[in-house]
Amino acid sequence: MSHPAIQQAMQGCTRLASAAAKIGAPDPVDAIRQIDYQPEAIYAYVEQIDKAVKALDKAIEEHSAAQSQHAESSSGESSDAAQQQADKELAELQAERQRLLLLSDKVREIGESMDKLAHESGGQILEIAQSNDPAVSVVLDGGFWDDVSGESAAAEEAVHQAVSAIIAICKAFQTALESMRADLNSTMAASEGASGGGAAGSGAAGGAAGSGPAGRPGG
Repeated sequence: MSHPAIQQAMQGCTRLASAAAKIGAPDPVDAIRQIDYQPEAIYAYVEQIDKAVKALDKAIEEHSAAQSQHAESSSGESSDAAQQQADKELAELQAERQRLLLLSDKVREIGESMDKLAHESGGQILEIAQSNDPAVSVVLDGGFWDDVSGESAAAEEAVHQAVSAIIAICKAFQTALESMRADLNSTMAASEGASGGGAAGSGAAGGAAGSGPAGRPGG
């Protein structure tokens, strides 16, 4: 489990999970565990793209210098043809750099959205667990089954409702995460198609996208 907000949410629901088990309700920690993801996979991919951009910067600089030197020392039709080819190659390098910059921005934007979602969802879950802790204490009390005042029944219902609310948050999180994941994979696929598997091509994106919740960025 990688995201701190999700880890904190699971830790904060330990007592609620014990109370849920006592009354036969679903385990909220199990529900939370299903929505965790590895944000470092996204930012590792961004770092890989940024390294490719730096390598292109160097290549563009060297190519431009070689062009200038060639233009000063050559003339004639063969020189013109060589200059045209060099211009074409430089334009391709610059286009690839721009493609990677746009990809980096998009991946970073999605990563930040996933991170925000994790913090918001984790915070909501913690608030539910904390606000229902008095009811949890009643349920976990040894006298739960002997209550005749109705307090225990109310506490049991509160625990059921708290668990249901947490499961609803987890489902909403997963739906939003799947949408962001699809957006990310589509962006990477389109970018790789444009480059023909260039500097940050299918090997990098494939490793980041993965095939399961822990293998792809954000999932």
